[in-house]
Amino acid sequence: MQVSEILKEVNRNYGLHPKWMKHHLPESTDDLTTDEVLSRLKINETYFWRFNEQFEWVHQQFLPEFAASGRDSLKILSAGCSSGEEAYVLSALCRDYFNRHAPHISCSVIGMDISHRALEKAKSARYTAWSLREMPQSQIDRWLEADGKKWKVRNEYRQDVRFIRGNLFTNDFEHHPGQPFDLILCRNLLIYVESNHLPVFHKNLAELLSNCGYLLLGPADPRPPKDLKYSVKWYRDIPFYQNTESGKSKGVEEVQQSTKTKKKDGGVSRPEHQVREILDLIEAKKYRKAILHLREINRTYPDNPYLMFLNGICLYAVKRKQKGDSEMKRALQILSGLNESDKPAFSEMLNSGQLVRAIQTYINAASDDQNEYY
Repeated sequence: MQVSEILKEVNRNYGLHPKWMKHHLPESTDDLTTDEVLSRLKINETYFWRFNEQFEWVHQQFLPEFAASGRDSLKILSAGCSSGEEAYVLSALCRDYFNRHAPHISCSVIGMDISHRALEKAKSARYTAWSLREMPQSQIDRWLEADGKKWKVRNEYRQDVRFIRGNLFTNDFEHHPGQPFDLILCRNLLIYVESNHLPVFHKNLAELLSNCGYLLLGPADPRPPKDLKYSVKWYRDIPFYQNTESGKSKGVEEVQQSTKTKKKDGGVSRPEHQVREILDLIEAKKYRKAILHLREINRTYPDNPYLMFLNGICLYAVKRKQKGDSEMKRALQILSGLNESDKPAFSEMLNSGQLVRAIQTYINAASDDQNEYY
């Protein structure tokens, strides 16, 4: 089957954007199967403790809130679980917390993905040091054990986790996942979805969520539409969406706007302050210092297209041109997959003269090198 035909089939059956899929495939490939295409996609880029602020929220706010609810069974879904690191972190956090504070509560974690290859790796629970690169050493020592040149999740943290093949676009599951879920993590999956399919994904996620359950998205993922009854809660400038089936609820965007009026640090939230500092550094041609600032803020917003673009400009300016071009192309690919109504973090403040001048800096440099950018 031709690559173009397989891409159409995957788009039709899984809702993924053809541009994203084509970007991750060789230019000429024969005899590809649908599952091989799915396995090649870089959706499976993940690691332990990714977006650590969200895991901090789970540990410090969600689990105590659930323990106080009087319920005795917690169900969690890791949607688009890839190779399973996220699911095991959730299991370990829950088991450690409940063993200490609420031993009567049981927890089950379902990891769901469309790739057979990713699920097989997840079930093996064996990982290289690269998957542990953001993980605190104390957690490595507690949750994992050495297994040759790799690390393996300890049995006590594996027993509450089950992996299934499932298609979130069609809600078609290999085994029934046992919804509704009290907590769903679907991080950095929706950025790969074609925009006209996004309402289906959001609707299906909402149907899998229990009343008052929480949905956690990735920093660059398109937000739920207004017609879904979510209320938004915040932790360290990160939104969490709570299902509110009953009672009057403000739309997501309305709550976000009202929350954004609450400022810190003398009227400017810390992330916005950091971005303004980065723009100032670029304008002053202090590119290496700007790169250091970008590394720091990227820990919280690792897939934000605007930060990628700024990072690309800086890398290009310090003669790392190939890497700079790659960053900017990634940024444009993310932006091309979003609806006009989707606004990643910093979209409003980056519609400024400073951003225009930063882009012009890059265009001038590219023109000087006879390296026209598309």
